[in-house]
Amino acid sequence: MIGTQLMRFKNFAALSVLLLSSPLLAQTGPGGVGNATGAGGQPRVALWLRSDIGVTPGTNATGVSAWTDQSGNGNNFTQATVANQPVFTTNVINGRPILRFNGTSQFMQMGAGLNSTNALPISFFAVTNSSATQTNPKGLFDSAPFNANTFRFYNDGSGGANVPPAGNNNSVEFWNNNPAIGGYTLNASASTIVSAIGDLNGGNRRLTVFRDATQISTATGNATGVNFTTPQFGRINGGDYFNADLGDAIIFNGVALNAAQRLVVENHLGAKFGRSLGANDYFSNANTVGATGFNYDVIGIMGLNTGEKQSNSSTPDGAVNLTEDIGSLTTAGAPKCTFIGHNNTPVAATTNFMAGLAPTFTHNLGRDYWLESTGSQQYAITFDFAAAGYACLPSQDPQ
Repeated sequence: MIGTQLMRFKNFAALSVLLLSSPLLAQTGPGGVGNATGAGGQPRVALWLRSDIGVTPGTNATGVSAWTDQSGNGNNFTQATVANQPVFTTNVINGRPILRFNGTSQFMQMGAGLNSTNALPISFFAVTNSSATQTNPKGLFDSAPFNANTFRFYNDGSGGANVPPAGNNNSVEFWNNNPAIGGYTLNASASTIVSAIGDLNGGNRRLTVFRDATQISTATGNATGVNFTTPQFGRINGGDYFNADLGDAIIFNGVALNAAQRLVVENHLGAKFGRSLGANDYFSNANTVGATGFNYDVIGIMGLNTGEKQSNSSTPDGAVNLTEDIGSLTTAGAPKCTFIGHNNTPVAATTNFMAGLAPTFTHNLGRDYWLESTGSQQYAITFDFAAAGYACLPSQDPQ
């Protein structure tokens, strides 16, 4: 069962007080999953690069010198050499901008903020956009260029367990092919939601990769730690470059997201960049309602029949919080989930009421929200107008 609802927030003071008193405002990462520190036992968002925020200079058809981390951890990526800068290009994927890498010289690198010789577990997400012929993910990311035991998008075909055929660079691997998963191609002339979960299975490296929320493969390697040392987007080992566009990129470190958390992040990215996730698309109407769609700041909660769940989510500014009520996401059947996103209209009071509102209301929020639920469940939605950047107005609602 799928239900949808258009929402306009009213009764300003009451809603604000309700959210401000809530102790659950911890998860403000992508899709409402995790936070910058891992506080409260939540997943730690170590890196969150957004193509629509934090790009310097952020001018169309101009090289990018800095890409600011939105996680709050300061893991910024930079490129001072003009000839090596990817090009910021507007209105490419679902109206969103991207960074365009030329496949020959362009890359970005960060400092030591993620450095580790034992980085697992990790959860990696990226949104790419490819031409009809350039579907190879080679060079998308390298966790430790010129170092051993790196996590990267490449395969040198040198042989060994779990190694794709020689010359097949369409792969994701923990160096040196331990393990490696081949046959991973990006969608031609379209965007791709790239996901990779690295964890330990019996003390050994395990890599599981997904394309558009569908699992491609999983493989297990040796027990050596995975290395992060000044990682790069756009090339590996100084000579193999990424030849496609990059939208958002996200890394959770110290945690392998469970399936519900992963699906919430993937649906957040799928809605934002207009990529269908097929049977795993739980916010499918986000891009089809209204003039611009409701694909901004999408957050969600979800429960699966495996017991895995994401039960509390907030937007990055803390303005909207979505919380499971009385354990209703526990399910023995199909997934249960609720997602909400807005249409990016200004956060301001308006008197343009929806039909049926009581005449005693004087104002409501001009920004509209679209809510979509799958499966029978109970949830709570709260709103903090101060966090949204708008002072509360008194309500004349007698309730």
